[in-house]
Amino acid sequence: MDHVTIMNMENIVRNLAGSVADYLLVIWLQMKSLMASPPTSWQKGSKGDIVLIPGFGCSWTFFEYLADSLNKTGYRIHVVRRFEHTAMAMEKYCQVLHTYLVEHKLKNVIFLCHSRGGKVSKYFSATYPNNKPVKAIHIASKYTGSFWARLKIFNLDEFDQNSKVLKIINSNIDNKHILNLYPTYDNIFFSSPSEKLSNAINIQIMIVGHTRILFDKETLNQILRFFYEGSDQLKLRR
Repeated sequence: MDHVTIMNMENIVRNLAGSVADYLLVIWLQMKSLMASPPTSWQKGSKGDIVLIPGFGCSWTFFEYLADSLNKTGYRIHVVRRFEHTAMAMEKYCQVLHTYLVEHKLKNVIFLCHSRGGKVSKYFSATYPNNKPVKAIHIASKYTGSFWARLKIFNLDEFDQNSKVLKIINSNIDNKHILNLYPTYDNIFFSSPSEKLSNAINIQIMIVGHTRILFDKETLNQILRFFYEGSDQLKLRR
């Protein structure tokens, strides 16, 4: 075998092993979400407010490592219970988010998003510009069409390339407040790497897995740098 073939085989094995580990992690996190509640310590913090926006059908447990770490640095973490295990339509999702921000009198918030949560963040900023976040972290998000749209159930048709949702999302190019993190291989979208976002800060995390990236130390490090160095400094450093 030549060197290129060996390298390709190593990549396949690494992606396969990482994907299996990722699927097992998802099962555990979903089970845990049925048995546990968010830590009460998350309700306190003086540095700012972080709102968790989970992916399709997911829950707060997917953010546990990142949210707990950020809470310990002084941020208050918000878990919107109506987002738990939901597949609600994008417009309804953003209405619920807007209502939550208004009812809790939240201004200048930070969105911490995973997977579909990145789309929610973009759609929300486009439809509620006066309440858009000051910063947003998108992790393993995809901004163009997906083959999952072919299922046409549970609002998955919103993932179609020609859907109203994606047209609105992609028409909004004000992404300077966004840190977009993605793995070396995404086992949900079967892509390597996940899509970059124009005008945002795009950083690849050296890990395989749509969900495992949420528990990687480098993901946390990049978020902290984004908070404390700012988007301009991060762009210069890169």
